[in-house]
Amino acid sequence: MRKYRCFKIVEAQPMDRLEAEELGLVRDKTGVLEKGYHVVYFKDYESWTPAVPFEERYRLTIKERLWDFGRALKAYYLSAMEYLRS
Repeated sequence: MRKYRCFKIVEAQPMDRLEAEELGLVRDKTGVLEKGYHVVYFKDYESWTPAVPFEERYRLTIKERLWDFGRALKAYYLSAMEYLRS
């Protein structure tokens, strides 16, 4: 059997399995508290994925990583300004 790779851009947010069960995003309801992600594919399909498989397959886009860097830089700047004022 041949191997295939798929690259998708999805929107996701952390969500545990119990929350996903309440929203109907999980087919098999186990009642087990498990970390995972609420994933939206192409704005029309939603699902829940356990954390380990999701984190193995998906990485933040460059735009999201730059956004995180910008927030960290702003926090550093504000704390430096506070330090200089004291």
